[in-house]
Amino acid sequence: FRRVLFRSADSAAVVDGLAAAFGAAGVEPLPVLVECDTGARRCGVATPEAAARLAERIAQARGLVLGGLMTYPPAGGEAAVQRFMTEAKRLIEARGLTVPVITSGGTPSMMHAAEAPVVSEYRPGTYVYNDRSLVARGVCGWDDCALTVLTTVVSVPAADRAIVDAGSKTLTSDLLGLSGYGHVLGRDDLVLDQLSEEHGRLVSTGPIRLAVGDRLRIVPNHACVVTNMVDTVQLVGAGRPAAQAWPVAARGRIT
Repeated sequence: FRRVLFRSADSAAVVDGLAAAFGAAGVEPLPVLVECDTGARRCGVATPEAAARLAERIAQARGLVLGGLMTYPPAGGEAAVQRFMTEAKRLIEARGLTVPVITSGGTPSMMHAAEAPVVSEYRPGTYVYNDRSLVARGVCGWDDCALTVLTTVVSVPAADRAIVDAGSKTLTSDLLGLSGYGHVLGRDDLVLDQLSEEHGRLVSTGPIRLAVGDRLRIVPNHACVVTNMVDTVQLVGAGRPAAQAWPVAARGRIT
């Protein structure tokens, strides 16, 4: 097994910067993917023609090698990925270059990946855990959500309100178009409507039916950002903590 390090670029400035860093004698060439915007309107070149021009610049740069094409499309964007990548590949190959990898991704559309057969690699991420945003999209159910935040009720100041010890430092502020900051398993009547750094507020239209010390499991809106906030993930089997805990290797690695 040999790990290959890839980088992506969507501009000449990025390509030139990578070439300056990896162009020294004796350094193994760095594979660079051309990042393409196939509808998400985030990073990426806007047209297949621009992708081909940038691919040629990568191939000609000292210390770099063309690794292929990449995109992160919006959910349901397979047709656009197929059109864009097919044309970009054709234009690049017309320049005498090869396209080793065409990589796409996204958990919500993972089951439709075959609708873009030009893609040779698919990068689903959230599916490892699933989360509230994916339940809202209808691609999984609560029983499919592997990541939950275990929290404790620390205050019940009113008949319809309770406070838990999970706030924005744990659940994060990601909404992803949803109302509220997570789903309390087994209590569809509760809404997690406010977060401070250390606390979350639960409200209900009826009696809250909680007491100080009660423990609740919350499915976060977005599993990815929650995982990064903790040092370890505690494994649970048959409703009980297992002996094993997994370290979160990416903890504190944001640069």
